[in-house]
Amino acid sequence: MAQYYTDFSEYASDVPPTGWTSPFIGAGNFVVVDSTVAGVTGGKVLIMENRQAPSETTTWSALGVLSGDVEVLTKVRSTQAFSAHPQVVGRFWGRSSGAALHADPTTDRKYKATWRSYYDGYPSIVKTYGVVDASTTLSGFRVPPPEWLRHAEWAFFRLRREGTTLKYNWWKETETEPAGWQQSATDSDFTSGQVGFNVSGGLAADLFSVGTAGDSAPSGPVATGPETPVNPSITSLLATSARLNWEQG
Repeated sequence: MAQYYTDFSEYASDVPPTGWTSPFIGAGNFVVVDSTVAGVTGGKVLIMENRQAPSETTTWSALGVLSGDVEVLTKVRSTQAFSAHPQVVGRFWGRSSGAALHADPTTDRKYKATWRSYYDGYPSIVKTYGVVDASTTLSGFRVPPPEWLRHAEWAFFRLRREGTTLKYNWWKETETEPAGWQQSATDSDFTSGQVGFNVSGGLAADLFSVGTAGDSAPSGPVATGPETPVNPSITSLLATSARLNWEQG
């Protein structure tokens, strides 16, 4: 079991973050910036913009390939709110931005939990087969578009792979996470890969976290024991090692 967390505060500003991979997005559109919006968790955000191209993957490649049960949590909004920053274009939420797991950044194969920006809204769990953008919707339904999507507000996405079941929750920042999963689907085609984002249009991320082998993805820095750094997001792999040593005595 392991947990990882970042609020992007540990990364240098105005350049792409080390340990993240975004092969389908140009360097000028993939960058960590000091926030122009108040209330950001670590004072910085990860900006990903791809001009409404077919949905594409950005992964936390430093964590490597994760197999089996995995959960990811992210807090995101469109990049429109950050257009005052000189390095941000400020794009609308694309057709299917959200969280991704079991992703292959070279082929863009993945499971993704998204909100499609249709006028009536469309939350869905989708399996994408590669850069040709062929995909299968495993779970989804049309609903009235939520306020956070229409007004580019912060929202949380949580996506979990447990056995052959995929589970998905979403909620506005100012609301409480639903007690149960709002969507679920069954699929066994992909069993390992990287974790990260599905990006279409403009996506800004305030935080991203991961839980493996039954652990939940944490909403804040990981509490791992007395020897762990104060901010485990800076050395997430070291923090995980400390956590395991602490638990094993």
